[in-house]
Amino acid sequence: MSHRVRTVIEALALAVLAAGLGYGATYATKHYAPFLWFVWLGSGAAIAFGLSWWKPRYWGVAAASTPSLVLIETTSRLSDAPPTAAALGLGFAMFWALTSVAGAWLGRMLAPRSQRPGAPLDATMRSDQERSGLAWQIGVWDRMSDVYLREVDRRFAPVVEQVIARARLSPGERILDLGTGTGAVAERAAQLVGPEGLVVGVDISPDMLRTARQRLAARGLTRVGLREGRAEAVPAEDEAFDVVLASLSLMYVIDRAAAARELARVLRPRGRLIAAVWAEPEACDIVLFQQTAGRFAGPPPVPGVGPGALANATPFLRRLADAGIEALVERETLGFDFESFGAAWSTLAGVTTAHLPPERQQEAQAAVMAAMYPRGDAPRHFRNTTQFIVGRRA
Repeated sequence: MSHRVRTVIEALALAVLAAGLGYGATYATKHYAPFLWFVWLGSGAAIAFGLSWWKPRYWGVAAASTPSLVLIETTSRLSDAPPTAAALGLGFAMFWALTSVAGAWLGRMLAPRSQRPGAPLDATMRSDQERSGLAWQIGVWDRMSDVYLREVDRRFAPVVEQVIARARLSPGERILDLGTGTGAVAERAAQLVGPEGLVVGVDISPDMLRTARQRLAARGLTRVGLREGRAEAVPAEDEAFDVVLASLSLMYVIDRAAAARELARVLRPRGRLIAAVWAEPEACDIVLFQQTAGRFAGPPPVPGVGPGALANATPFLRRLADAGIEALVERETLGFDFESFGAAWSTLAGVTTAHLPPERQQEAQAAVMAAMYPRGDAPRHFRNTTQFIVGRRA
């Protein structure tokens, strides 16, 4: 079933439920408790609120459908009623309709923040440290967007292809690309699921999303949706996706327990998770490079994030299992080349060390040279062991 057909069916089902509950509240009050008219006046708002809180995406359907049968029945009786009674009945019905709209809107706004349209990125964060960490990461990725498109994407292409190959995407499937960056994974996924499928890319960086939007538009992939959001609070409804892809993004998640719960929430039963993360620095040159340079840039505002943060993936696999996703790790050695140390430095460390004074930058460069370029500046192949987290929701 395509996403469009499923959306129409869900909306129609909610409309029938809203209309039935609304009419049922009116009928019950009229026939069994006519003295509780004030309860009837609030029932439309209560019903619309509950449905919109449950399914905020369809709040407009709930707002319109809840009073629909009541308005139809009231209008049909106006011709037989005295003018005063008709005016009073119509007034009550219109009031009921307006309170239903208000209730639906309030339900939408009070829905779980991860599902609410336009929720701020830091809405679910528990501490100032987490907020500082998020702001720091957004700043880094915003500055990296052009470098990624120009230098990084082509070097990370083997990782993207392995993620896509392990996902085994089919036409019509609904895909979440978590940490979409410049849209490389979303582009490949959209080509495979076709026009009947759905691809949604989520990223914390507005500049990365802008770059992804331009990239996808240039390739005619205008049906890919892009949203600003975090793994800890995915801006999507429950069971919205058949597959979640996360290529080199989970290493930067601040609250991985929350992210695991969100991954399970947005996946359909038996839905698949395919993620790629770097291995330990001893087996992954890019991690050795960036961690060596990073020692001179100072620690990030939150610990435990960055390249190599999921080299030991076992704790995260336990969090996934607790959330209902059974996963394992597959390792594969991939790689890319840089023609000189300067090219590698500007691509992999230029942004994170840009704020350092010149002497500290020189110290950082000397440390990386000593660790990775013992024979001096020359072309170098980066041998990167990549870990693929492959899981399925129960």
